[in-house]
Amino acid sequence: MPALFSKVAVVGVGLIGGSFGMALRRTNLASEIIGVDLCAETLRLAVEREAIDQGFYELSLGVKDADLVVLAAPISYNLELLQKMKPYLKEGAIVTDVGSTKGDFVQKAELLLSPDQFFVGGHPMAGSEIGGIKRADPYLFENAYYLLTVTEKTDPKALDLVKSLAEGIGGRVLLVDPDDHDLMAAAISHLPHLIASTLVNTAAEINEKLPRTFSLAAGGFRDTTRIASGDPTLWKDICFNNKDKLLELIAIFKKELALFEQYLE
Repeated sequence: MPALFSKVAVVGVGLIGGSFGMALRRTNLASEIIGVDLCAETLRLAVEREAIDQGFYELSLGVKDADLVVLAAPISYNLELLQKMKPYLKEGAIVTDVGSTKGDFVQKAELLLSPDQFFVGGHPMAGSEIGGIKRADPYLFENAYYLLTVTEKTDPKALDLVKSLAEGIGGRVLLVDPDDHDLMAAAISHLPHLIASTLVNTAAEINEKLPRTFSLAAGGFRDTTRIASGDPTLWKDICFNNKDKLLELIAIFKKELALFEQYLE
């Protein structure tokens, strides 16, 4: 497949950012891949693993002349990063992200960028509870749903290019409204994480009384609670950034659990 972009800058070269770079390399969708990260070891490993061609600490140097910038840092930092990089983005540059929440961020990103700079919100539904460049995988996005947001301000050409890139690295693209995205993500991703964490905490209380409890846990418990081992800092950001939708889902879940409680009684 011919390159869609001459230069792509990936800001945040962890599991998703590193996998993104590897996937671009594997599919030849970018002629040059630049990484931006604060960690020297991360950048070294990213170059070694051929996720990027070269790395920069300075955001301005990394995004300069980039046709596409991929925000793959923790979601609580993305708006600040976007503000800092704006003066260095070239005319016609496209910015996308890979964050798990979209509504508020997409709205602010679209207002922040200049008329000749374009934003397309993105969320590849892929990953692992264990992050970092060492876990990056060039096939991470293969057959995974890749959600792209559409608003009244979305530029059609920019959307088409990002859609082609997402499909090119193996994603199954769905176009969604940002708020609809957040409600769906709360239902199938964010709430399950909270439930898994709550279940672990519940079992921990019993384990204090009966210390052999955790040693008896078999596949069912491990499968149900696996996602509770995710990075707590990452999940704190996700939960607070999708607070309203998550509270809506918690209310529905409490109602369903109360109904189950009623049946048991």
